[in-house]
Amino acid sequence: MATHINDYKNNLVLADLGGTIRPQTATADVTGQAVDLLDAMGNCGALLTVGALSGTTTITVKIQEDAASGGSYTDITGAAFSAVTAANKAQVLNFKRTKMFCRA
Repeated sequence: MATHINDYKNNLVLADLGGTIRPQTATADVTGQAVDLLDAMGNCGALLTVGALSGTTTITVKIQEDAASGGSYTDITGAAFSAVTAANKAQVLNFKRTKMFCRA
């Protein structure tokens, strides 16, 4: 049995309890806020939830990292969700980071 996260509830790190991207209606690209993962131990996880979509919308989300909250973020290898093209979908992603701050 894989044990990436043994106690998800107590090891969850959220930026102000809202995650890196808060629920919203978006009409253009959205860059999430930085999440300080200094206190996070081991592997990381991310949750993507998508509500209503209009038209032929496609949602693509990747996780990025940097050593500083306002730095030049780079993609984390293997930390991208599958493209979402239908409403009311959710995905969970496990990844390993090497730097202190992450964002979607």
